Amino acid sequence: MTTPPGPDDQPQDPWQTGQQPPPPPPGDGQPPPPPPPPGYGQPPAPGYGTPPGYGQPPAYGQPPAYGQPPAYGQPGFGQQPYGDPASRGTNTLAIIALVASFICSPAGIIMGFIARGQIKERPQGGAGLALAAIIIGILSLVLGIGLFAAGAMVGTTGPTGPGY
Repeated sequence: MTTPPGPDDQPQDPWQTGQQPPPPPPGDGQPPPPPPPPGYGQPPAPGYGTPPGYGQPPAYGQPPAYGQPPAYGQPGFGQQPYGDPASRGTNTLAIIALVASFICSPAGIIMGFIARGQIKERPQGGAGLALAAIIIGILSLVLGIGLFAAGAMVGTTGPTGPGY
């Protein structure tokens, strides 16, 4: 009758018991295997100590309490409200004033001043457009008056004689 093998009779895996496996025979022509990596509980290799000056981070106070979540339909934290054209964009009257200053100088000048007043009251862009409309309108008006005056003077100071 055969007895079952006992725990001492079983072959053990050398990796599970912490033992190193036997090295291969020296005549294989292969280089020897690298040493196993250090375990987790071993200190790091020499020369690599902990860097100086690092300690525990400073303790912070209690985190701030969060308030009520926004009600339905309200914009959340960091979101911009939808459809608020008065708070951004370029002033429409400034654009119209710039175009009008080329067509009808007095209208462009008047609308340019109105647009500048609106831009100062509201957080809108277009101050440069309104200023350009005023400058172009004034220059166009002065040039138009000067050309009209020069044409009137040429028309009245022409040659006088029997044929005219």
